[in-house]
Amino acid sequence: DQSAAVARAFVMALRESQRAIATIEKWLFTAAKHPSAAVRSAAQDVAAARGGSVAERMGRLGAGDADPAVRLAAIGTFDRNRR
Repeated sequence: DQSAAVARAFVMALRESQRAIATIEKWLFTAAKHPSAAVRSAAQDVAAARGGSVAERMGRLGAGDADPAVRLAAIGTFDRNRR
């Protein structure tokens, strides 16, 4: 699905974004609700890389995801941030 690929690329670009953290969080939480598990997993990866409170909140959100790959990514988010 091309739209999922575009959304995933956008999410991955957030990893190094210099925008305000509130803006990045907004986009990550939007991505966490995307229909594609690959996009939701990417959001977990970016949250883990950014760390801090966004990683904790995203990890909690991903831990309840229906897709096992997203739940595994959420565990990785916790592990990388020792939460």
